Amino acid sequence: MQNFHELGQPTAIQNSKTRFQAFSPERESQGSEPSEVICHFFISAVRQYSPQRVLQYFKNIFFLQRHSLDGAVEQALLDLVAFDRKEEFLNTLNRSCYILINNWSASKEKIYHSKLLVELLPEAGYIDPKNCSFTQKIKTWLKIFVESEQYQTLQSLIAQDVVSEKLSTSSQGAEKQWTNRYSYYLVKHQANNTSNIKEHRAAAKSLSKQIKEQFKFDLAMYFVYSQLSAPKKQVRKNPTTLTPEILNLIQKTLSGRKNLNYKNLANIFLKQVEGIRYKDLKKSILNYLKYSLHKQNILPTWLEAGLSEFLATLYEEHDERPWDDYLLLRTCNRLIEYLTKPNFSNPSNPATILAVQKNYLTWTVVVLKILLICNDSYNHLITCMVDLIQQNEARSMSECQWLIRFLDTLNVVLAIAYENPRHNLLSLPKQEPIKNTSDPLPHYDVRDELALDEFYATTEALAGFEAN
Repeated sequence: MQNFHELGQPTAIQNSKTRFQAFSPERESQGSEPSEVICHFFISAVRQYSPQRVLQYFKNIFFLQRHSLDGAVEQALLDLVAFDRKEEFLNTLNRSCYILINNWSASKEKIYHSKLLVELLPEAGYIDPKNCSFTQKIKTWLKIFVESEQYQTLQSLIAQDVVSEKLSTSSQGAEKQWTNRYSYYLVKHQANNTSNIKEHRAAAKSLSKQIKEQFKFDLAMYFVYSQLSAPKKQVRKNPTTLTPEILNLIQKTLSGRKNLNYKNLANIFLKQVEGIRYKDLKKSILNYLKYSLHKQNILPTWLEAGLSEFLATLYEEHDERPWDDYLLLRTCNRLIEYLTKPNFSNPSNPATILAVQKNYLTWTVVVLKILLICNDSYNHLITCMVDLIQQNEARSMSECQWLIRFLDTLNVVLAIAYENPRHNLLSLPKQEPIKNTSDPLPHYDVRDELALDEFYATTEALAGFEAN
């Protein structure tokens, strides 16, 4: 078996066992694939040592800085280079980065060291003509990695983490890139993407959860402090671009009475439609979507007609058979697409009309009701939101006010009525609620949504979804 010296590596690397001899968690894995040996080394190291020390191990292995490696890791790296396994090396490097990021759990520490890790990689790719063939090959592969989509994705994920931390502590910079406020959707989409390596998906899942929990906490605290007679210095920053009046309206609209709320309504619907034909299910879905928890907040007639026409022709080949969960999922996914793909060159497009009319609450409550009868459609909503954001990210904040209002309203609606937040956003202290204002609500058309009548009785809901 060749060693590093025979490949042209300095003799010092042969004496690698001195520094890592005490830490050799993978001795028993010497027969494993090289990538697994290296990745398991980092899994063990990151759990035992400080980020500074683990970063040094990372540089020792991939940057060949001190030429001192654990025996199994040395052999694994040698195998990758000697047998020209470039793709496996790149994949191992990528996985190793995500392993470290995933395990640096403390927020500020994680952001600092993750950012440092990503910034180190371009510097390590410099190729000195005087380097031996072994080192030149490693450096060449590092350069390829830094120029790859994998590295760009890694950079993007770390950037989202940094932005999330800044947004949770400061309101500065919101104008610079408005899409930063909606990084949750982009990161969650990475977590859902099965083509990403498992370590990448784990990192994205962790970050998306962190962003979502921070938003729910900030929103809950904002509601609390907006309803209390607190000193001005204790006022919490509004985590959205919506006015206090609009946030208060959303909170009232989504709170239930008489033991009936949107989740209850969805459960009633699902029990009532069990075993019916798909054709009848579609009619029942329309009745469910147009049913309002208060008499004034009804579905616009034009939207009801559009949904009726859309559902009537959807998957007609299945009309006469009983529906199943998969067919419900496909139906709800198509409904979400129907409602979230505006086309401003087509004035009859439902999302276009809702955006132009600024019916953001009606718009998002319909989306909420779809999710409540098919939780698995949530990931498809994420995909649709990512498409919307990416299609408009080059536009200025002023050009995208409709999308910003929609996303902010959607975030609040889902935080209150869809998710199971640790911070109950419907049961907050009611001392000195914010005062109503006679001024018109800016950038927001609430029309019928302003009146909050008594909720329909539960018995009326039970009879409300029968297909005509």
